Amino acid sequence: MPIQIGDKQFNVVNVADSPESWARGLSGRAGLQEGTGMLFVYPAPYIQQIFWMKGMLFPIDVIFIGENDSVVDIARNLPKAELGKDPVRVQSSKPVKMALEVNANDSQGISVGDMCEFL
Repeated sequence: MPIQIGDKQFNVVNVADSPESWARGLSGRAGLQEGTGMLFVYPAPYIQQIFWMKGMLFPIDVIFIGENDSVVDIARNLPKAELGKDPVRVQSSKPVKMALEVNANDSQGISVGDMCEFL
């Protein structure tokens, strides 16, 4: 399922739509192919969702998508997990209904306010 955000298009390779899949996320994976991402879908918009990088083997960007299908926040270049260090945690400053995890720097050119369209 492709998603267009601003001038960029990503192929959604996995959808996380349950507490178990939200917790697992991309942990333990070696990486993502260029131009792909994992889409987190929530039953209702909320702000409590915290992304943490436990078990992450590669850096990512997280694009937070609000109720009106626009980008409300972007967390860029979140580092991979490191032994002996607490995992990085990040959350949106506004309620979100979805979040897209992509390879670090793949969100370049995307801005808060850009519209998302599922193709």
